[in-house]
Amino acid sequence: MWATDAAEPATVRDGKVWLFGVAEHWNAELLGWHVSKRGTRFEALQAVGMAVRQQFGHLFAGMARGPNTHGPAQPPAIAPKRANSLLF
Repeated sequence: MWATDAAEPATVRDGKVWLFGVAEHWNAELLGWHVSKRGTRFEALQAVGMAVRQQFGHLFAGMARGPNTHGPAQPPAIAPKRANSLLF
């Protein structure tokens, strides 16, 4: 099971930036990360893409269909609708 999270650390050179991470729950391994000036969902998906490529060796359209993509505030019934929004 993977988890995603974001933080907004301050840097000396660039000011505040967004750090997105994808972690494996069972061993806390960081599978993907992305740093950007903007904190959008598109930037967050860059970390997910890195994790998918690191685990499966490639990333192509449609490969995110099927995984459970619901968050803590969303019931599993909404998951299929969100999975379709994760197409790359």
